[in-house]
Amino acid sequence: MSQVMRVGPQRGGVAALAGEWLQTAGRGWLGAHPPPMVGGSLRRPHPASSSPSTARPPLSMRTLPRGLMGGAPTALPLRRPSAARSASFPRRGMCAAADEDEEAAVAFMAEIGYRKAVAEGVVRALKQPGSGVPRGGVLTMVKSMAGRWEVGIDAGLEALARAVEVEVAEHEGKEKVRFWVEVPHAGGHRFECEGLEGMSLRDVREHGGMEGGEELGEYLECACSGVMACSTCHVIVDDEWFPRFSPPCEAELDMLDLAYEPQDTSRLGCQLILSPEVQGFVIRVPAGAHNLFDHIPFQD
Repeated sequence: MSQVMRVGPQRGGVAALAGEWLQTAGRGWLGAHPPPMVGGSLRRPHPASSSPSTARPPLSMRTLPRGLMGGAPTALPLRRPSAARSASFPRRGMCAAADEDEEAAVAFMAEIGYRKAVAEGVVRALKQPGSGVPRGGVLTMVKSMAGRWEVGIDAGLEALARAVEVEVAEHEGKEKVRFWVEVPHAGGHRFECEGLEGMSLRDVREHGGMEGGEELGEYLECACSGVMACSTCHVIVDDEWFPRFSPPCEAELDMLDLAYEPQDTSRLGCQLILSPEVQGFVIRVPAGAHNLFDHIPFQD
């Protein structure tokens, strides 16, 4: 009688491992010659054919029946952890490091004045496969794009953040606010602009991509980047609409005193915030602007 693999007790052990192998790799390997089966189980040798001197195969090896594959019995090692399973442990460590890098990038952007929702949107954009940013390199890229942010010299982060800010505002259900800009010293030119709820006139000017934004930038300068250190974004709000805006703070009033021909309804564009309550408001652009930065003796 042909030799067959000793499967051991039915309660588990090598028998269980053999069954597991037969359910997986064994099917494809054995092809059209499955092991002899009786009643759904591996066939055992007849007791008469067993010899007391027959040595039990070591647990570290399994032997296929002679004749199934041809030639001598084939030894099959026990299953060992696959390379993919072993490689998953360092991959988990890499994922944790990447998560920490992204959290640090969000924290850095919040530190230099960006809203958390905008910072998270920038990080998501930089994580995209087409961005070219390597895994774990988001913080480095954000700091590089921030440039010399301490002195207002940006290297690309502001443009990306502005684009993300529009998407975030639309996702949050922010309402679009339309308004009119009059330029009396340009032959009475009048044009319409559009911004999102929560934006300032400076934001509308900086985004540029929204209706009227680029044209607004031709008439409205923001030399101090919106920190109320100049009056180059000075505008005059129409009398009807002036009371509907939040009142100016003391710092804004101080800077308006230095503006070009200030009026009772003068405001700084960087402090004039859009809201549904001022839908359709009207502003006028003065004929000139006082830029205090022009008289600061910067060192070369």
